[in-house]
Amino acid sequence: TNVCERQHMILNNTLTIPQALSGLELSVVTTNYRTYFENLYFTLNEDGVIDDDYPGLYGVIMDELASRAGFTWRNSFAAVLQPDPDLDGNKTWTDLLFWELEHFDVALEYWIESKNRLRHGVHYPEGFVDASLVMVMRKNPEMGNDTLKLFYPFRYTVWLLIGGTIIYTGVMYWLVGKLRRRADPIDTTLYNTSMGFTGQNGLEPDTHPARLLTWSWTFWALIIGAAYTANLANVLVNESSSVKNIETFQDAVMHHSVICV
Repeated sequence: TNVCERQHMILNNTLTIPQALSGLELSVVTTNYRTYFENLYFTLNEDGVIDDDYPGLYGVIMDELASRAGFTWRNSFAAVLQPDPDLDGNKTWTDLLFWELEHFDVALEYWIESKNRLRHGVHYPEGFVDASLVMVMRKNPEMGNDTLKLFYPFRYTVWLLIGGTIIYTGVMYWLVGKLRRRADPIDTTLYNTSMGFTGQNGLEPDTHPARLLTWSWTFWALIIGAAYTANLANVLVNESSSVKNIETFQDAVMHHSVICV
């Protein structure tokens, strides 16, 4: 359909854009799919006529546009088959689009916008549906803010041994002081001994046996504290690196992720 004259009238402000297509009969082409779900886009009955009950999504949209802009299209439409490699050879969807625009006014289909098609003069209306791919992942419950992660660097058996070592060292330090009649209460001694595990030495030995015991205890606590810090850093780094960075469909395939549509 030749609309050049109407374009000049719009440029000369003698015709408004809402009235640009009024009274015209536009030729429209769409795809005649063979699958049930894709037939919902454009529905034809057995006689090849647009279904009166439900013309499909494309039919509903074109009817609404025709009603608002004042043009007709139902008497000048065509439905072509999708490209078939066995019958059409190397012809692509882009080749089909170029052919349709050479013979029709509107190619009614969910065409993906590409630089090649834009370069050949294909114009797209403003989209009514955002069909861009959005990847959503289910959050791993093990990756939450769990305070129990502080205990991950060691197995529970190691923690039991550490607790037993603290109690054993505290009792031994108390007995050494008890022999000299200079011992603090047992609960105070156990508390000061346990603080050595955190790097805070609360013991104040005043005899050689007590000093030797304190030195061996603090040296052991130094080694265990360094091992705990290193293992904790390793746990946090591994947890961070285990997060899958999936942004595209190909990323999901590479990570063997379960995909729901």
